[in-house]
Amino acid sequence: MKRVLNKIFSMSLMSLALFLFFIAIGVATFVENDFGTPVAQKMIYKALWFEFILGYLSFSLIYNIYRYKLVQRKKIGSLVFHIAFLVIVAGALFTRVVGFEGAMLIREGASSDVIISSDTYIQIKVHDK
Repeated sequence: MKRVLNKIFSMSLMSLALFLFFIAIGVATFVENDFGTPVAQKMIYKALWFEFILGYLSFSLIYNIYRYKLVQRKKIGSLVFHIAFLVIVAGALFTRVVGFEGAMLIREGASSDVIISSDTYIQIKVHDK
């Protein structure tokens, strides 16, 4: 079992996933520039394959922290560096699950309590002869 886990979470496979992640982020930047944010989110950022890459990289990081015994006083710098990435991914996951997107129009010197959501909750069509 340990041999299989070492193959699945190997540095070469993890490097390939990281390379794919960087390519996806780069492509998303151009897609967002040319076609807009909603297209980039639908095609890349909110795609299942993108979540899979992030999940794989996170689990690889956790496994390699255990594998290389980074929880030691002499390796504390490396441990903090790797934990920082896990905290960032955990924050992104929390935001994705709990958060929502929208726009709030606020004129200078005014206040507002209205948010226009980017999600559709109810749709009403009125037909007037």
